[in-house]
Amino acid sequence: MAKVMNRLGFTLWNDALNFRDNRRRRRVLEGLAEFQEHLGGELTVTLLAATGRGVEVHEIDANLVEQSIRWLRARTG
Repeated sequence: MAKVMNRLGFTLWNDALNFRDNRRRRRVLEGLAEFQEHLGGELTVTLLAATGRGVEVHEIDANLVEQSIRWLRARTG
């Protein structure tokens, strides 16, 4: 799916995905935690499950985010 999105002109990589805080935690995860707090503890993020099909996610697994960022970086960054 990443190849198709690239061909369609979507930017899939941004160097900000590499930004980390002083504890080496990815800033994108900090941003999601702040967003969750702003929403009163109810996190809802819509992710692409397949072409034209989204899925709502209510918890973020930091290890999966880390793996996903490494995968994306290797293919598009």
